[in-house]
Amino acid sequence: NQGNPYHFLPLCQHTYMVYAHLTENYVGEDLFLLQSAAAFHDTGKPFCRVFKKLKGYHSYYGHEYVSIHIACHFLMELGFEWEFIEKVLMITEFNMK
Repeated sequence: NQGNPYHFLPLCQHTYMVYAHLTENYVGEDLFLLQSAAAFHDTGKPFCRVFKKLKGYHSYYGHEYVSIHIACHFLMELGFEWEFIEKVLMITEFNMK
């Protein structure tokens, strides 16, 4: 449970549903790029979880920036080219825009 009214699914299920929806409904040569961004888009949430007493639920402000660092690290370690990594990071950052 993500502890807020905007996400009713646990984080892993939400990420899987985004990935699956994209995979089932998108046809394009950049599918793998978008799948990669989908897989990483909320990975920063566990590091940014803060309970807001006045609101009565958790928030994850800035998680997209932490997600970018996680994605960058993993994709570099896996040997992806910088051009691909940069595109994934840009999509991941704009997850909240």
